[in-house]
Amino acid sequence: MQTEEPKVEKNLLPNLHMSVATLKTKEFQGAAKQNDAELFAKYFVLRLSRNKMDKVFTYGIVISRKVAPSCIRNKIKRRFRSIIADYAKNNIAPYTVIIYARKSILRSSYQELEQCFHLQINKFKNLYQ
Repeated sequence: MQTEEPKVEKNLLPNLHMSVATLKTKEFQGAAKQNDAELFAKYFVLRLSRNKMDKVFTYGIVISRKVAPSCIRNKIKRRFRSIIADYAKNNIAPYTVIIYARKSILRSSYQELEQCFHLQINKFKNLYQ
């Protein structure tokens, strides 16, 4: 059984030699089972683990249908993709991150999400370094 390589978006980070990749279905299931930490925030839950691929930051976003209609779920996903791209430009950290959105995310702004995401990632760094 072969494992597929993640889809890597190389054009996001040309100078840092770091890539951002999305998780595929099989990788998603494996990453959900073997997480190093589960951090609970006001708007989402993060499951984080160290990535085996040295210079690839992989992520997955889970937003249930119960949270919001599809247009709002897609808006939230776009926000998270933007936050992750900005984070990866400034920080070289080979993590696998799965983000589970909570219903309270509907009342949040982009700045609140970004601040909360950075806070949770920094907590993880402090715990596992």
